[in-house]
Amino acid sequence: MIATRTKSNSHVSYSYDSFFDTLRITFKYSPEFYYEEVEPNFLIRLDEETDEIVGLQILNSKSFNNGVLNKYLNQFEVAETLKIINQI
Repeated sequence: MIATRTKSNSHVSYSYDSFFDTLRITFKYSPEFYYEEVEPNFLIRLDEETDEIVGLQILNSKSFNNGVLNKYLNQFEVAETLKIINQI
């Protein structure tokens, strides 16, 4: 059985899969997107038309190096991601 927790607010939604220790965060809805692995176990989700970051996926999130976030995300996205990581 896979335990998944999903929460959302007006800005950010996330899903955490405890079995696979995978965290998915959506900052902005995009109907068409693609993932790019920019660091080991860290994928950013980009809008297909604008290449804007609309979300991310972190594999092995319990052992993830949070310092990577500042290289790819803006301050709001970093703050929201750290808040979520601390909740799971």
